Amino acid sequence: MKIDRRGDIGFMEAMAGAMTVCIVMLGFCSFVMTDAMADHTPQHTFDWDLVDGICLDGEGRYTLDRTSELEAYAEENGLAGISVDISAGSASGVGTLHIDVGKTSGMHIGERKLVSVSTEDGRSVPTLVEVTEFL
Repeated sequence: MKIDRRGDIGFMEAMAGAMTVCIVMLGFCSFVMTDAMADHTPQHTFDWDLVDGICLDGEGRYTLDRTSELEAYAEENGLAGISVDISAGSASGVGTLHIDVGKTSGMHIGERKLVSVSTEDGRSVPTLVEVTEFL
């Protein structure tokens, strides 16, 4: 690279330097990502079949009779506890349901799923199910 009397390098030399830095950074990031993916193990995911029995009664309240299955799932997977929140939002006029099984504090993993729940009068209510698994 040639430097002129003011100490500036030309445009082409500056672009070549910037491209060199970008290529080296790309190689470094590729190496780090490849190394990180080699150690990656798949995350535990919640068994959504446990909350398939959600119902809405005539008074607009959610019901789910799966507490014993949730307790067995927590014990089987080595979890300290599970928290399930079922809601349709405040504008729907439908209540919420909160179920706690075991210890519900400390480190946790959370998942959400939008499900459709049928009512007794044939309506279908979009419902958000949030599951928090405590480690």
